[in-house]
Amino acid sequence: MRKKKRTPLTILCTIIIYTMLSTEMLLGGTFFLEPDTVFITGGPGTNFNIELLVDDGVLALKGYEAYINYDKLIIDTVAITEGALTLSSGNSYFDTYLVDDSTRILVEAVMLGGGAYVDGPGILADMTLTCLDIGGVVNMDLEIIARDVNNDIMTPTTLGAVAVINAPPANFNLIYPYLQEDLHRDYEDVVTFEWESTYSHYPDDDVNYRLYYGKNPNFPPVETTIIDVGSSTSAAVPVSSLDEDRYYWKAEAINGYGFSRFSITWYFQINTYSYPKGFDLVEPPDDFEILLPINDSLQFSWTPSSTVLPDDYIVYDVFYGTSSDFEPEFTTSIMGLTDTFVYILATEIDSDMYYWKVRAVNTYSYQTWSKQIDWNFNLIVVSHPGNFLLTDPVDNAEINVISESGIFLDWTDAESQIPDDTLTYTIYFGPDDNLPSSAYYSTEIENVSEIVIDDEILPRREPIYSLVKATNKLDYSTDSDNILSFLTFIRGDANGDDDINILDIVYIINHKYKEGPEPFPYEAGNADCEMPVNILDIVYLINYKYKSGPPPCSD
Repeated sequence: MRKKKRTPLTILCTIIIYTMLSTEMLLGGTFFLEPDTVFITGGPGTNFNIELLVDDGVLALKGYEAYINYDKLIIDTVAITEGALTLSSGNSYFDTYLVDDSTRILVEAVMLGGGAYVDGPGILADMTLTCLDIGGVVNMDLEIIARDVNNDIMTPTTLGAVAVINAPPANFNLIYPYLQEDLHRDYEDVVTFEWESTYSHYPDDDVNYRLYYGKNPNFPPVETTIIDVGSSTSAAVPVSSLDEDRYYWKAEAINGYGFSRFSITWYFQINTYSYPKGFDLVEPPDDFEILLPINDSLQFSWTPSSTVLPDDYIVYDVFYGTSSDFEPEFTTSIMGLTDTFVYILATEIDSDMYYWKVRAVNTYSYQTWSKQIDWNFNLIVVSHPGNFLLTDPVDNAEINVISESGIFLDWTDAESQIPDDTLTYTIYFGPDDNLPSSAYYSTEIENVSEIVIDDEILPRREPIYSLVKATNKLDYSTDSDNILSFLTFIRGDANGDDDINILDIVYIINHKYKEGPEPFPYEAGNADCEMPVNILDIVYLINYKYKSGPPPCSD
């Protein structure tokens, strides 16, 4: 609408009307715009009409000035014509102006002639408006200065109009990530963008949203990611899709007619990280007792962890010790392992109750502990049974077997480190002390440190060497600290043929009176157990063999 100055005629008409101003103010009905709300969606260049009217409460109207607010960036006037009501007076003055090049239209009319006036209801003016390139909501507020036929000021009610012109949704704000925020996110996490919901100015209209983000604040298409999220006011973006950099973002609200509004632009800094995946301890199991041979190794093992970061890898740190709180002075650590197992030599660890856990660390120094951090095990490092001695028979003993039910051997107990162990004693007999290699006979007994051997098994009148070996249930063994030798004989069997008869009597006679060899062992000829061998032993044997005398004495 062009700006237009009032002419001398209009000024004269106004002076004539308002020469005699009355201080009385009268109620004057309602001046209003119709329709009160206009919805335009046709885009720029779309024309629409609004009428200025009065209701039946406006009586004896002599003249008026109507100031109508509008937004000259959104709409413009095409034509404003006088309405039928003032035309009906037969002689009226009507004109329109743009007030001071502002955003107000002045529409005015005067009924010319003494006593001329009009009564409502009716149309005062018909306005044809057009839409410009910019859309929006225009509040067309209405201000009225009116006088009646008596030049009294009227005090009418005014009702303006609202024009929704190719209007985008209402303004809205961003919520998160905050402006200039320094975000730290796990690589497998998401960044959730959030903004306020908004509304459409059009009835029964929906609003949908788009998220825009990128490293360039101008949002060029090739550098910008755009996500349609429908009616949601948030969008989750995987951290793995983002670089460690500054990102700019904004949201767009679009109504059902395609008109949209952008939020302001915010930016944030993203810093990514990732912890290794969870993993489990495997061996040793929790609350477990381990018998570890001294020449073996203790194995710690666990399931592998993993990482999702590119070019990342994981190493493991193992902690074990006798403190459940892993106090440093009681804890051993093995760092930087690339395998999911490690061996500890039994010679490097003592028998005790141990606690253990494992830590996975990636190249970015993020770490994850094993799901189990208080597993324990009781370790018993097992070696050979303890030392022990053969005690019976004494070394170099000569044993008369005629009076025995067998040969009795005894030794001290060998101690075992294994709870509830079974010690197996192996008794070796041989012709020399190269035992057990030279053994010609051996036998076993469990958990008992004595045994009786059938004398018929072993040779007589020969040195017999004996060794005992103690073996635990893990097959670790210890030989007795000593090897004993003994021989067996039959008292009265002077010639060593394993029988007592006339030949033994003759053997002793030859030894005593004809310089024959002595019995071997010498005790074999000592039938009455009274040393030395003499005529009494000869008589003793004669009585035993031929006169029902007692057998040779026992030891």
